Amino acid sequence: MLKSSAIVNLYRSYLRAIRQLPHSYLRQFYRLKARDDMESLRNTDYPNLQDKKYERIVKELSRMNRGLQGDWRCFDHILDLAYGRKGKLKHELLEPFLADVNAQVPPLIIPQMPSSRPPVYSPELRALLTSDASRTTKALKPSDLNKPSTQRAPQADPSSAEAQLFGGLSKRREKNLLQRFFKQEVQKVYPPLEVDIQSGQTPQEAGIKGGAVQGLNLQQDIEAIVGPVWRPPQLTRRERRAQGVADTTVLPSPPHDQRPTRWLRRRYQSLLTRLPVLTFTPGPKANAGHYAIERSTWALGDVYSTRGRLLPVAAAVQLAWLESTTDQSRAQANTVPGVSILRPLKGLDTNLYENLESTFTQEYPNYELLFSVADASDQALGVVRELIAKYPQVKAEIVIGEEVVGVNPKVNNLVRSYRKAAHDILWVLDSNVMVDPGTLARSVDALVNPPPSKSQKRIALVHHVPLAFVNEPQLGSQIEEAFLNTNHAKMYIAINTVALESCVVGKSNLYRRSDIDRLDASLKPHPSPTADMSAAAPSPASDSNRGLPVFGRFLAEDNMVASALWHELDVRHELSCDVARNAIGNMSLSDYIWRRVRWIRVRKHMVLAATILEPFTECIMLSVIASLCFNQLLGIPQWLTLLIHYPIWIMVDLDVYESLAGHPLPAPRLWQFLGAWALRELLAFPIWCMAILGDEVVWRGKKYRMMRNGEVEHATGEGYLSSLLRRLHGGRRKDHYERLDNPVDI
Repeated sequence: MLKSSAIVNLYRSYLRAIRQLPHSYLRQFYRLKARDDMESLRNTDYPNLQDKKYERIVKELSRMNRGLQGDWRCFDHILDLAYGRKGKLKHELLEPFLADVNAQVPPLIIPQMPSSRPPVYSPELRALLTSDASRTTKALKPSDLNKPSTQRAPQADPSSAEAQLFGGLSKRREKNLLQRFFKQEVQKVYPPLEVDIQSGQTPQEAGIKGGAVQGLNLQQDIEAIVGPVWRPPQLTRRERRAQGVADTTVLPSPPHDQRPTRWLRRRYQSLLTRLPVLTFTPGPKANAGHYAIERSTWALGDVYSTRGRLLPVAAAVQLAWLESTTDQSRAQANTVPGVSILRPLKGLDTNLYENLESTFTQEYPNYELLFSVADASDQALGVVRELIAKYPQVKAEIVIGEEVVGVNPKVNNLVRSYRKAAHDILWVLDSNVMVDPGTLARSVDALVNPPPSKSQKRIALVHHVPLAFVNEPQLGSQIEEAFLNTNHAKMYIAINTVALESCVVGKSNLYRRSDIDRLDASLKPHPSPTADMSAAAPSPASDSNRGLPVFGRFLAEDNMVASALWHELDVRHELSCDVARNAIGNMSLSDYIWRRVRWIRVRKHMVLAATILEPFTECIMLSVIASLCFNQLLGIPQWLTLLIHYPIWIMVDLDVYESLAGHPLPAPRLWQFLGAWALRELLAFPIWCMAILGDEVVWRGKKYRMMRNGEVEHATGEGYLSSLLRRLHGGRRKDHYERLDNPVDI
C-alpha cells in the first residue's frame, strides 16, 4: 500500500501545477478532478490497483507539466478533458441526448426480452451523428440510422442466396449489431456544451433538453479568448470610490488573464473545431423544431500536421494574428504592473550565478533589475556583467555605492536602488536565493488582486517560504538545511496560516514603495490614505523619518518592515505558493551554532514572548513533557510515549520537507537528512540557553549589541559579564559603545 505521505505529496504537486493553468475555469475543473482522483486513490484497498491509479495520476501530472511548458499536444489534452472532448465529462455531456421520452417506443426484437429493444436516436443525437462538425470521423447519412451499415450483409436479405444457404440473421445477432452500432457511433461524437435556441427561449420554455452545462456560457468564454483582445473594464465612480482607486485609475487585473498569448489563442481556436454549436429553431408546434450543427466563427478550418507542428488552413483575415511558431509570446508590457527587482550583493555567494540568472528568466513582461553593491571592486560585479551581456533584452542596471543610514549593511546597500527604482512594486531578493520563472507573475497576481470581500484587508506584502539546498557537504550546512526545511518551514507556514501576527523572513519580499514610504517603524496605526494618496505616482520618500532608511537601525529589517506594514497600515501579508530556494554555502558546526545564537538574540528583543516559548515547539522538550503528563494522568509508560512521539514527529518533518521540494528525498540523502535532523534536535535547547543569556551578536565580522526595542548598538569590546556588572551599577559606558543614531561608516 502507498504511504499517505506519498499521496499527499502527489496531491500538492498536482495543485502546484493546477495553479499555473491560464484560466479560472481550467483551475476550478482540475482542482475538482484532483480531489476526486486522490479520494479514489486513498480509498482503494487493493495494492496493485492503487499502484496503477497512482501511476495514472503521475502520468496525468507529467502531461500537464509538459503542456504548461509549451507542448501543444499535451495542452490540447488538458483542454479536451476540461471541456468534455474526452474523459468522464464527455459522457456526462452526451447523456441528456441518448434518450428521447417523446419518441415512439420501438418493438422488441426478441419477445419478452426488454434488453433487445432497439436504440432510440433523439433529434439532437441524429443531428450530431449526421454532421461533420460534430464527428471525429466522417458523418453518417440519415439512412444509416434506420438501417446500420453493419446489417447490410447479403445474409441480412432473406431473399438472398446467402440467406437461403446459411439462413438469415438471428434475432440475437440483429439486436447485438444494432446496439453495438449505437455505442460505437456515439463514441465518435463531440457533444455540445450548450443548445443555442434561436428564439431566445430557455430549454424549458422551448420544450427541449438543454446541455449538461447549459447556462455556464463556457462556449462564449472560449470565443472571448480567441476573439478580439480583451481590455480591462472601466470602473464606475462608485466602484472606484469603494476600492480606494483614483478616478483616473483602472484597477489592474491579474497578469495571466489580461492578454492571451498567440500560442494560447491558437490552442483555444483549435479547441473550437471540436466544440460543435447545436442550434434549435422552434417550429409552429410545441416540442417541434429543427436542429442544426455548425462550428464557431472563430474555429479553425481544416487542419493538417506537418513535421510535428499544427498549421491552420483558413481565411487570412481569420488567422491574421497567428504566428508560425508555437512558442508563447509575452503579454504587452503596458498591460501589467511594472516591478523593480532589487538584489543587494556582497562578494561571491554560493550559487551566485544561478541565483541571479533566475531573475533574468522571469516570465513577466514588465520588470527591471537593480543590482546593488557597496564597493566598485566587489567580486560579484563580474557575475552580474556576464549575465547582463547574456540577457541584453532584460533591463538591468548596476548601482554602486552605499548610503549609510544605520547599522544594517543590507539597508545601506539598498537605499540608492530603492530610490532609483522606476516602478512602485519592489521585489527584494537576497543574493543566495533562486526562484522559478513564474514566481514574479504569481506574486504580482497575489499583490494587486483586490480582497475577495470588503471585510478583508488588502495585501501589502507577498513573501515566500525558504527552501534550503546544500552544495557543500559540511556538517553545519546539512544541519542548517534540516532546520530550515523542517522546523523553520513548519512554524513559518503555520504562523502565516493562522495570521494573528506578522511573521516574515526577508529572503524574498514583494511590496509597494508607496506603502514603505508611509512607515516610520513606530508600529503605531496611521490614518488611512485618501484615494489620491493610494494612486499617487511612485516617488522617493521626502521625509527622512519615513521609508526604508528608518529601518537601517534594525538588524532584522525584514521582520520590522513586515511588522510596520501590518500594524501601521492595517494590512495583511500573503504567503505565496512558490518557494525561495536558498543556497547554503560552506558552513561548519560552529558557524551553524553562532548563526542560530545570533538570530535568537535578535528575536529576543523583538518578540520576547515567542522567543521564550520557542523551546516548547521543539521535539525533545515536547516529548519529555508529553511522556511525563501521560504517565501521571493516564499511567502510560514514558518509553511508550517516546516510542510513538519520535516517529510521528520525524514523519511530519519529512513530509514538510518533501512537500516543499515537490518530490521524495532520494535514499542516500534520506539517511544524511535523518542524521542532521537528529543532531539539530539535540542542539536546539543548548543553543537557545546560550542565546537567551546574551545580547551581543556578530554579523559579517562586526559586533553589535541588541537593545530592548529591537535596535542595535555598535559594540567595541565589552563582554556579557562586564555588561551585567555595569548595568547593576547603573549607567552606560559610552567609551565602549558608539551610538548609530548619527551613523558613521562601519
